[in-house]
Amino acid sequence: MGDAGKPRGAAEDAPGGATGLRGARPRTSEPPSHPTTQPPRRRWKWIARGALGAATLAFLYGQARGGEVARALAGVDVGLWVGAVGLYLAGQLVCAWKWGLLARPLGMRRPYRALVAYYFGGMFANLFLPTIIGGDAVRALALSRPDGSLGRAAVTVLADRGSGFVALLLLAAVAAVCVPGVPAWLAASAVGAAALVLIGGAGAFAAPERLRRLGMALADALLAWRAPATWVPVFLIALVFQGLIIGVHALLGRALGLGAPLGIYALAGTLTAVVAMAPVSINGLGTRDAAYVFFLGMAGVPREAALAFALAWLALLLVCGGLGGAVVAVLAPDQIGLFTRRRAPGEGAQQGEG
Repeated sequence: MGDAGKPRGAAEDAPGGATGLRGARPRTSEPPSHPTTQPPRRRWKWIARGALGAATLAFLYGQARGGEVARALAGVDVGLWVGAVGLYLAGQLVCAWKWGLLARPLGMRRPYRALVAYYFGGMFANLFLPTIIGGDAVRALALSRPDGSLGRAAVTVLADRGSGFVALLLLAAVAAVCVPGVPAWLAASAVGAAALVLIGGAGAFAAPERLRRLGMALADALLAWRAPATWVPVFLIALVFQGLIIGVHALLGRALGLGAPLGIYALAGTLTAVVAMAPVSINGLGTRDAAYVFFLGMAGVPREAALAFALAWLALLLVCGGLGGAVVAVLAPDQIGLFTRRRAPGEGAQQGEG
């Protein structure tokens, strides 16, 4: 996080004086040595991503009738939209439980209350960071603070995301095969991607020692997790969460009166998330909107209504992120500074990207 720009092996101190790595030197009054601005190459990368996202949005809205988008948003059923917010937050509670199941075998038992606070704090941090990786890095740091096991904590966050991604691709493959009218290339791509991640995951559990070159923490964690009593409930909870997200999409569609079938929302909710992960824009800016236009358009939803749906989804994420800050303030007020302290632009993402 705050020391993402340091050379490997340098001392890393968590905010408030908590040591992040074993053997780190005590904090001194000297100014930090890491840079407070991004390197030029990384800065230009973010500028390019932002420009591409903005250009995509300009094209989409240039092809749409702005008045129709505004009318669609004005006619939203507020009750159903609030219900979608509640269902999304319920999904985060489920994910916090899953995260605890991953942390426990690694010796990081935390009260569920703390896990919820850290999970919602990650959502709140994402409001100020250019990618979700930033919020994940803050979660890892929060989990590691009692005993300084930052490596193990980071692995639990990685596994939390990874399990969700596997479930996401599996449901996307099912939707692509079952929904009528899906292009053959899209169905084949979804099924192929799901098969690859399932095979890769099975291989990692079967021979975790082969991954030691990626880090001892990862290999040791795979050994601890490969018992069915751990990975089966984790995977089932991941499927439940993705099912809840599909439900959120269906509620948003009903709130806007779109009338699309559930299968389309399953397709849009899963594959749009995959598209938004592509490192070609900032937090899916533009690419997510284009994906919603494409997938909802398969059900005959007009471009303007699909763009209104994308804006309703964005509003939901912003509101839930803001509520995340309130949850941290209530459940873990002593940790609120960890999720709100200022960072250099893109600093939160540097640990997760090459």
